[in-house]
Amino acid sequence: MRILAVVPEEKGRWIESTLIDEDVELFLIHSLEGVKPVNRSSCDLVILDSQLEGLEESLFLASLVRSIDKPPIVSLSDRRGEPAWANAAIIMPSEGDRLIMCIYELTGFSRGQPFILTSGEFTLEFNRRWLKINGERVRLGRLEFRIIDLLARHRGEIFSKSALYRHLYSDRSEEGIKIIDVYLDHARRIIRGTTKGHSFIETVFEKGYRFGEVEADT
Repeated sequence: MRILAVVPEEKGRWIESTLIDEDVELFLIHSLEGVKPVNRSSCDLVILDSQLEGLEESLFLASLVRSIDKPPIVSLSDRRGEPAWANAAIIMPSEGDRLIMCIYELTGFSRGQPFILTSGEFTLEFNRRWLKINGERVRLGRLEFRIIDLLARHRGEIFSKSALYRHLYSDRSEEGIKIIDVYLDHARRIIRGTTKGHSFIETVFEKGYRFGEVEADT
């Protein structure tokens, strides 16, 4: 789960400590300067300090509220009341459990156990947006992760390039299908960097790709 928090430093530290054990990728920003608009494809939830100077008149808030695909918004405030643009409001100071409850209720994410598999000497742990190999987090992009997660959960099954493209996009024309090669090449490089040369992504000639046992790439 990816969360953008635009809050002062003190509240940012509170959010960090509250979410330290959660399956969350947190992006902290302490002012509105340079903040770009977001939607559900780039962010699952936004936390805003409703008392940030200039927030109500900001282009960021205006574009966020008008967006058809806007993520849910949690307001943090030292005063009572829920802004019209917020899906939930937390009055500070507050218990961390209140924030955690809001996040999972608004996003629909669960706090279930990660999907874990082993391959040779490696243990792979898949959370909703993270991959860890032997406890080390692998820095995959969002779409790269979705491909690897699909292959791993259907270990041994062959997926064509078209099937992987349709898994990521609703575009049935497949005009951009070559992007799958880019995602797979980059994912392989990133994984090799963690495993010192091993890859779990196998190419099956003229058929597609599958998640296989550990093998050294050449």
